[in-house]
Amino acid sequence: MSAQLAVAGENLAALLAAENAALAAGDMAGAGRMLAAKTQALVDWKAALAGDGPAEAGEHGVALTRRIAGLATENRRLLDRALLVQGRLLEMIARAAPAEHGVSYRSAGRPVPMSRPTPLALLARA
Repeated sequence: MSAQLAVAGENLAALLAAENAALAAGDMAGAGRMLAAKTQALVDWKAALAGDGPAEAGEHGVALTRRIAGLATENRRLLDRALLVQGRLLEMIARAAPAEHGVSYRSAGRPVPMSRPTPLALLARA
């Protein structure tokens, strides 16, 4: 196994493990911040694999590939769970938001009943 493949594989494994830890802890923002680095690590890993044929990978390469595959499987499971939880949370917020919220005012200062739901961001400012 080439040094390039070893470095790329270890980097990808470390990023997947860190993202998995963030997802398991419910740190979606932290996991999201890792996206660019994880994407680049995957590109580097694929490029290194293209340079090393299967015969050159050796036992360490096979073990590293299995480790990455396991981390990637866990990453997919955690991402699916995070998306499910986030979707449920958004549904709860949408159901809790009032259909109408007070009145709005036109530029002339005349009150106008609001007929559309108030965006959640505006409700949070109140």
